[in-house]
Amino acid sequence: MGGRKLFILAAALGSIAGPNSAEENSQPKRPPDALLPVTAIEYREAYISMIMSVLRQGAQDHKTLTSGDVERKKGIDKASRTSNIMAQFFKLDVNGDRFVDAQEVGRPRQENAQMSPKPGLLVADTNGDGKVSLDEALAYASQSDEPLSNRSTNQLENFLALDPNGDGMLTADELQNLATATFSYFDKDSDGVISPTEKQELQAQLGMILRTDTLRRQMAPCRFPKALPQQKVYLVTAYESGTLSNVSVAGQDEETETATIEIAAGSEPIYLAVSSYTPIIWRLTGHVERVTTFHGSGVAGVGVTGVSKDVATLIPGRECIPRIEGTSTGPAQLQSLASLIDHDIDGIVSRYTSFNLTLPVEFRPIKDVIDKDRSAKQPDFSLDGLPSQNGILRFKRAIDSLERFSPGGVVNIDPKSVIATRVAEKYEVLPQEAGLLQLLQDGSLADRGLSYVAMKPFARYPAGLAGSHSVTFQFPEGMKLPEGNPGHSRVRVGNAEMSPVLKRGLLRP
Repeated sequence: MGGRKLFILAAALGSIAGPNSAEENSQPKRPPDALLPVTAIEYREAYISMIMSVLRQGAQDHKTLTSGDVERKKGIDKASRTSNIMAQFFKLDVNGDRFVDAQEVGRPRQENAQMSPKPGLLVADTNGDGKVSLDEALAYASQSDEPLSNRSTNQLENFLALDPNGDGMLTADELQNLATATFSYFDKDSDGVISPTEKQELQAQLGMILRTDTLRRQMAPCRFPKALPQQKVYLVTAYESGTLSNVSVAGQDEETETATIEIAAGSEPIYLAVSSYTPIIWRLTGHVERVTTFHGSGVAGVGVTGVSKDVATLIPGRECIPRIEGTSTGPAQLQSLASLIDHDIDGIVSRYTSFNLTLPVEFRPIKDVIDKDRSAKQPDFSLDGLPSQNGILRFKRAIDSLERFSPGGVVNIDPKSVIATRVAEKYEVLPQEAGLLQLLQDGSLADRGLSYVAMKPFARYPAGLAGSHSVTFQFPEGMKLPEGNPGHSRVRVGNAEMSPVLKRGLLRP
């Protein structure tokens, strides 16, 4: 057969049932609950040897794998993570002041993916002052809920989970029996070799397990709590919400939006998981006492109101639930999520723009969600989030633009009511078109049709002025430029247009 290798990686999801006879030992009547996460080759002896080498190397006594061996390996991984992140910190701290600020992070962004997954976002900045201190970096590097992804550690943990007699230890003999049973399932003729025909079945089953395993490992950092049998599990995925918030959960230079989920009356407790690309504050209303588990995630941040901290798990830096609008891969990914939480998904809403929802009225089964969830009712347009509405209606062009991009307008939220991935704070200047309205109203800007002319200095550029939201700012010579990032907007001072570095406020003319 040429000795060609088959490389197999699969998660261990359970134990392998032991055979009851010699015939069953060579020809198991059903596949094992899980295949061992090892590299397998076509010959029985080499396959078993490859499996056994993992235990021999991972167990300190080279004979029996224990939870202590796994914890030791996790400690090594954690120390490695801390070392790598602190090395990045000192590399970026070019002025040696033991702080890393936006300017230092911005220059070598490609080399700093761990500390700044999104431009302008310093993940380790827990106090929201726009820079990362040595203590903050060390605290972030030491977080136990964000370990380095280490396949060998996962492999040891999965091996130990296969312990047949449940005594918390996996001996070499036990592992060898498990490996033999695994190989025997595919070796139908018991000749010790995986034939081409047997290989086809092997590849088909392992391909499915590989995909499931990959998705599970991708979702593992999201720390989804296990669902209780009596809970109803509902998911919400979105790119944005279509309504701006006057409170940020991602810093002054990132736009934060908000959406309402009204919980209908009912007897079953609810497991609610939400995920979005744009930072969103999810406002839960109605019968919120039914929500006994809330999981929220977002690329730059996420917040929630209406539930207590003890039921909320919030994950920054990623979308933990796949957006499946208009795609065909979502259901498989969501089935992986279902296996992680040990519960079926009872309903889902997956939209590009997640306007206000009623749970469970608008939620659909996974199989019905693709390309069918496009009829969201738009929210009522609001200007309640503006500091003042005195004379605001005269700025019709800015209001029309705000309503076009954010049909829900801007909503007022009490930052003290928000549970968030970082400090929830009121914007100094509201994001996007709401910020332009705010600056027009207080006299900082004047709308001249082709540009917004600065009439007096103002604190910050509105966040989120990228793409179609971009405008042109005109400043007189000598006026101090705002802090923050104007995005894709043009910034002119006198007759000169500022360079990208100058217009971001990183330097002053």
